[in-house]
Amino acid sequence: MNGEWPPAGKHLNDFGGDWATYQAHCYAEYERDFLDGTPTWPVPNKRFAIKRQPLVNGLCHTFWHIISEGPDEESRVPDLSRCERVCWPRFILDEFARRVCPINGVWDPAVFIREWFSRTVQRR
Repeated sequence: MNGEWPPAGKHLNDFGGDWATYQAHCYAEYERDFLDGTPTWPVPNKRFAIKRQPLVNGLCHTFWHIISEGPDEESRVPDLSRCERVCWPRFILDEFARRVCPINGVWDPAVFIREWFSRTVQRR
């Protein structure tokens, strides 16, 4: 695997503190990862789906869920650290698909978690 793992995201400061521009950037990354192309989902009899409706502030529901936090859907608010990691879900799904055995479909989550943790700790 090349590059940072997981990849570092952009910060609000990279956009001069302009929330609208930053949100547009994050949504463009989300569109690229989930709307323009979907991840490979290697788990038999389980489907991968994006919840597009209801729109939240004119944006796909799953995007809003990824970048915000709160006790319920009606009171969620943007979380800058989640925005910085908007590209992580697709990256992790691709890593998951890469690690599933093509012969029997078996995946060992412990291996994935150990690798992810060791790479994340090394970045700090």
